Amino acid sequence: MSPRDPLVRSLGAALVDGGLNVIASADAAGWPGAGALLDGARSVIVVGSGGRALWSRFRAWSDEAPRARLLDEAHPLDRYVGTVLDRGDALLAAAGVRARRFEPTVVFEPRVDFRRLATLAGLGASSPLGIVVHPVFGPWWALRGAWLIDRALPPTPPLVLPCEGCASAPCRAAIPDGTEGTILAAIFPARAACRIQEHRYTDEQIAWHLDFQAARRRLAALHGVGA
Repeated sequence: MSPRDPLVRSLGAALVDGGLNVIASADAAGWPGAGALLDGARSVIVVGSGGRALWSRFRAWSDEAPRARLLDEAHPLDRYVGTVLDRGDALLAAAGVRARRFEPTVVFEPRVDFRRLATLAGLGASSPLGIVVHPVFGPWWALRGAWLIDRALPPTPPLVLPCEGCASAPCRAAIPDGTEGTILAAIFPARAACRIQEHRYTDEQIAWHLDFQAARRRLAALHGVGA
């Protein structure tokens, strides 16, 4: 569903070519403490990547300079996503919007609960996997960034909650004992058991998320570049 607000539509258009193809907005009042993070916060914009689009853009970016971008960068995929989010910063600044950006990476501070932001923005629902499942991309998507802004935006209409009505819940059979509803349940066999599989990650993409240190060396080796 296309966002109703022109600012959110423009932001989405600026990000989608970089592989960030999920965007929604919500009232910042639903984010406890938002005012302490940005004085005058009125809305939050949440963005993510669904399916294989981000991976293909990341591969093209890393192929341009494999040593610098795959081996020298501490977190190559996060670095690439940051360059795409930079476009959002520029667009918001040009529109005269005061904003503060957040990222769900291991090094970004302050840490915020992106799963809570996703449900606030109506992008999906909590699931037995312990992650927010998207109605289109299923478990094959990721939250990539958010902005608190000082402009009031109409909330994006919430999407259909994909786990409601899924009586069989096939993912449960693949979830490790005692982990249901926690992030430890989101192993790839459990994701693969979800009924929403049209946008499943590529094997190469999955390998990156399982062990990115080994995966980036393999990708660099395709260019004859070694550590």
